[in-house]
Amino acid sequence: MGEALACNSIGVACQLIGSPSKLSEAAHYHTQHLAVADVPGKFIAHCNLGLCMQSLGRLPEAQTALLSKDAEKARKEAEERAAEEAREQA
Repeated sequence: MGEALACNSIGVACQLIGSPSKLSEAAHYHTQHLAVADVPGKFIAHCNLGLCMQSLGRLPEAQTALLSKDAEKARKEAEERAAEEAREQA
């Protein structure tokens, strides 16, 4: 979990700077995050990577990151996990 959190945090920090070189660096960290994350983290990584690609003007890659079967699977699993946790807390 520590590596996933670090990759996400560094990626977001680079993304916020917004220069093309930092956006490319952010994409690298979001891709690393995707590789090591748990299910909710994979959903976040797909979203961040898609937004990063969009900012770089790489729209096909943004669509792939945001709308791929893997992204949809991660979204559904994250929703299911959140619903299950909410039921357990109720």
